[in-house]
Amino acid sequence: MINSFRMSVESIKNNWENIKFVVKNTTREFQLPVEEYTKALEPEKSATFIMGVFDGNIVIGLILYRFTGSDTDLREILILDKYQKQGIGKQFLSRFIGEIREHLYKNQENSCGRYITIQVNSNKIKLISFYKNSGFVKITSRYPYPSLVKHDVMELDLHTTK
Repeated sequence: MINSFRMSVESIKNNWENIKFVVKNTTREFQLPVEEYTKALEPEKSATFIMGVFDGNIVIGLILYRFTGSDTDLREILILDKYQKQGIGKQFLSRFIGEIREHLYKNQENSCGRYITIQVNSNKIKLISFYKNSGFVKITSRYPYPSLVKHDVMELDLHTTK
């Protein structure tokens, strides 16, 4: 059974090896070495939150995000290859958007902001389409790091009903 939820520090620690496996065995937008990538996710050292998707007790995917104070920065969605093309990523993203929306309205605070933003490699047409189909719109393009290709900055207005 596929299930997803925001992972607590304890849950991250308990699933740490599995999280590293997902990071190592998925295509990541920002191709840092796995060691640097996972080090940046360590619970005590990171401002990045993790939402996990599970098949039973096994982590099969992650959403990495952070609250910037003005927006929610969706860093990446990682789904193991064998679980892709089954609608899991779409359901996972939808659940994530719902939880951020609920946080915004329930707490009546701006810690998550009005928008969810993500940067997507401008050459990845299918990935851009995936986000567009979930309600994201392109607002600009930029080079996030000098060594990377151009990325489209996309955002989702949490006040819309998509």
